[in-house]
Amino acid sequence: MVLVAPRWVCPFAAALLKKSPAMKPFVLFLLLLLPTASAWAQALYAPPANKPRVAAAFTATPPVIDGKLDEAAWASATSAGRFTQQDPDQGAPVHFATDVRLLYDARGLYLAAICHDTIKRHQLRAPDLRRDFTLFDHDFLLICLDGFRDERNAMTFAINPYGAQRDVLIFDATLADVEWDGLWQVRTQRTDSGWVAECAIPWETLRYAPKPATGDYAWGLNITRLRRASNEKSTWAPVPRALSPVRMDYAGLLTGLNPPAPGLNLRVQPFALAAAEKGADGSRRSSVKVGGEVKWALTPETVLDLTVNTDFAQADADRKINNLSRFSVLFPERRQFFLENASLFSPGLTPRASSLRIMPFFSRAIGLNADGQPLPFDGGARLVHRSATRNFGALLVRQRATDAEPANMYYVGRYSQNVGAQHKIGGLLTVRQQGPGADEVTPGYTSFTGAADGFFRLGTKVSLSTMASATGASRSGLRGVAAYSDLRYDANHLSMWWAEAVVTRQYSPESGFVGRRDVVATLPGFYLILRGKSWLPGWLRSYEPGIHNEYYHQASTGRLLESSNRFFLFDGITQRGGSLRYYLNRVYQQLDEPFRPLGLVIAPGRYTYYSHNVEASSDASRRLSYAAVLSSGGYYNGWLNSVSLTVKLAPNPHFFLQPSYLLNDFRGVGTETTTRRVALYGLESRLALNPRVQLSGFYQRNSIDASQVVNLRFAWEYRPLSFLYLVLNEQGYRSTTGEPVTERGLIGKVSYLKQF
Repeated sequence: MVLVAPRWVCPFAAALLKKSPAMKPFVLFLLLLLPTASAWAQALYAPPANKPRVAAAFTATPPVIDGKLDEAAWASATSAGRFTQQDPDQGAPVHFATDVRLLYDARGLYLAAICHDTIKRHQLRAPDLRRDFTLFDHDFLLICLDGFRDERNAMTFAINPYGAQRDVLIFDATLADVEWDGLWQVRTQRTDSGWVAECAIPWETLRYAPKPATGDYAWGLNITRLRRASNEKSTWAPVPRALSPVRMDYAGLLTGLNPPAPGLNLRVQPFALAAAEKGADGSRRSSVKVGGEVKWALTPETVLDLTVNTDFAQADADRKINNLSRFSVLFPERRQFFLENASLFSPGLTPRASSLRIMPFFSRAIGLNADGQPLPFDGGARLVHRSATRNFGALLVRQRATDAEPANMYYVGRYSQNVGAQHKIGGLLTVRQQGPGADEVTPGYTSFTGAADGFFRLGTKVSLSTMASATGASRSGLRGVAAYSDLRYDANHLSMWWAEAVVTRQYSPESGFVGRRDVVATLPGFYLILRGKSWLPGWLRSYEPGIHNEYYHQASTGRLLESSNRFFLFDGITQRGGSLRYYLNRVYQQLDEPFRPLGLVIAPGRYTYYSHNVEASSDASRRLSYAAVLSSGGYYNGWLNSVSLTVKLAPNPHFFLQPSYLLNDFRGVGTETTTRRVALYGLESRLALNPRVQLSGFYQRNSIDASQVVNLRFAWEYRPLSFLYLVLNEQGYRSTTGEPVTERGLIGKVSYLKQF
């Protein structure tokens, strides 16, 4: 067989060289390896016209959800049929069968699955019992439902062998609302011949189109199983290995349903909270607070959320980070109200391993001060509509004034239109109204951010994301613009991308986030996915060499400010799901002003340096696992050795202990050629009686300033989605005078959910 590079490679390579001669190593490596990948280009197939079908059977008596499947209705229900492998051998028969059956009645939809296996019950993989567990660390069954049959969006429900639940809303297989929590019930049983899952999903939890008077009525359905011991992933409706199993255009059809017309569908969740706090000055105070949230599904497509006297006491605290870059760190949103439906409000560029992020709206800009401490909310409202043709949403939040912060009103509007089978265009507008300052001298003002964006699936393998955004304020008018385009090619044996972005100096989304300004970024890269039992070692499932590049030019002058070329000479995935990676990183930095990382001072100038990097991780589903990152090489004018090690001990699903250690060892760095070691220690643990009663905590200590943080949280889900929380937060640090200071807070919170 003669291997020839795809026709578009040469123009692509010429364009890269014209953009910057510094890309020559990337282009040469690209031309060398791409012809090999083209031999497998046809392995990724289009969605089939004839989709598998399964009919749900009506039952007059609802099954008891206990994981036993001893009701007669299950025996008479139709089996969904055989699964096929998605990974490692795409399309091949599975080694262990999965038998799925579905029932329904006036209350909801029921699913039972028998996951056949020969592994002993105590060897089933489930490292923890968290809600929204890390999916691919577990044996799991994943149910994907497309109630509108638009082949774009899905409600997903995942189960592990011990009954832990994970539920996520998926949009276009690219955006996910992980923090959506649906009201549903599951129980499991484990035997030496496999494991059994039985679940009930009320109609009120599901979103679906009404059944027409005549004609075919079906939902999109796919079911995925991962057997973690052999790392075999299988699906009921076949999906190519390169694609996510949540791609609903590949899903099969669920027929036979006769769901009720949507009713009131109202969910009310009041809460009461008591808190006691000790301040840095030794003062003590206590408080009591009541509030709540309402979720009202006005129609199957439209949901209204209201929150009053909002509280986020149960949210996880931020982990400490020692930032070695010159740019702001993007801390994740952890607050439930903002996390739900976040994907609808989040157009923007967040490239992998890049300091460039363009987010016209980012909810952490609301209700947190510059130190990440919470500010009080009076309340908020969110209206979201999702359908087969369009999506829109509106968000309104009032942030209460404090002694140090003025009151703020935040308005966010979002609209997106589905175009054709897989395309989407949309727009976003955010408005922030800041009240006058506490000094009654600083006037209030209004700022805004607008954005227009698009997502285009240009074929089975090619997608394009684009956005243009502008910011301004009432007192200064239009102040800055930003834009990007991100082209991706994903096939079974090749992933490739090329992103371009520009951010002007004055672009300032006050209700969003931007990683850096006055920059033009070029981000090309690719990696191969090479498999072959005849030439790969038996322990290695795939070999994925590639190059990830980042080039940043100053927008106002055109000068090259920074570049990074990471050559992944070895990047392998093991048969058990671990990884081993080595890459050489070439970095160029142009500093126009002093840079002060972790107390060092680096003078302005030009710096070019290299580092060797090794990353290794073991099978995260096992009782003992690890993840390690080792780096050694130049750092500006000196040398930096870094070690990051995380070890997880999970002897059973009810307990895990996870210590972590990060060391940065500087040698001869900065204007004073400083040698210094900075260590960040961490310890995380979880004790679970079952998936509904858990005690978790984490501890961190930073050697650079002797600061430390402790977070302990007890959570009891005493009925579905009704919780009792006890939370202890403590942080210690040294004051400006060098004296040790401790702040402490103890919070008790109870919530109750009632669904009508």
